[in-house]
Amino acid sequence: MPWFGQDIFEAAAKKGSTHEEAYIKARILCIAASRDRGIDAALSMHRLDGILAPSGGPAWKIDHVHYSGGACTSMPAAAGYPHLTVPAGFIHGLPVGLSLFGTAFSEPTLLYIALAFEHYTRIRKPPEFRATAD
Repeated sequence: MPWFGQDIFEAAAKKGSTHEEAYIKARILCIAASRDRGIDAALSMHRLDGILAPSGGPAWKIDHVHYSGGACTSMPAAAGYPHLTVPAGFIHGLPVGLSLFGTAFSEPTLLYIALAFEHYTRIRKPPEFRATAD
């Protein structure tokens, strides 16, 4: 898996226990940055119920030439906050998603927003099972 970040996973596995002081200090910093100074600050400052952002780039073919990383999922993951993705359309026939995330225990609100978005846009369509991705 050299093109998909396997080396990052292997390096993380060698870091040691999650009970070590260095890990605990880093985790405290990540939580503060992603919660208090991140998502919670943005929601409060702008009086928002949730944050909507592209889930990532367009879907890619499963090979090392077409792979594209990047997503907005890291901050809610680091915060331990709810995150969901809804269909936002298609680029060259491949799906694109929108992420919706919020503060702790905001799942009911996020689900309501996602349902309203899907109901209004009607973008979702059944997948096609092609012999190749072209």
